[in-house]
Amino acid sequence: METKQEFRKQCPSQAGAILSDLDLSSYEFLLAFIPLSTEVDITPLIDSALAAGIKVAVPKLLDEFVCLKPNWRDNLYRLPNGTMCPIEGETIDPSKIKENTLMLVPGLAFTQDGKRLGRGGGFYDRLLSKLPSNVETLGICTEGTLFSDIPTQVHDKRVDRVLVV
Repeated sequence: METKQEFRKQCPSQAGAILSDLDLSSYEFLLAFIPLSTEVDITPLIDSALAAGIKVAVPKLLDEFVCLKPNWRDNLYRLPNGTMCPIEGETIDPSKIKENTLMLVPGLAFTQDGKRLGRGGGFYDRLLSKLPSNVETLGICTEGTLFSDIPTQVHDKRVDRVLVV
């Protein structure tokens, strides 16, 4: 099998794909991400969750999530790697997150059984390892980025489920 670096080069962009509807009624808390331009756009889902009274947070640093407010788009800054983060908001330690929580996880590629290929920095692998085991994780991808197998290493964390948009 190819190396992770070689495999990343063949992953198509997910730009243009939008996730706007997902049944979140059984969750009190949504851990999301602010998508890069090449990732599935989940911003309509973030807005819907906030409107429904579900608490939404995104990773800011490896050791914390920041809660979003309804006007969250006005409260962002860009990190050197292109990721957008909230400037301010209530911070949450990942290890203290409780039940009824869903985490949406981006990736360049997934398999149906939850293998994930990220951008290569290990950020989400480290973040996922800090979450309590009762947090459900859902990989978000497009049909073109769902593969039968992808290269992984022992430290790579799987997601519980994968949703193809």
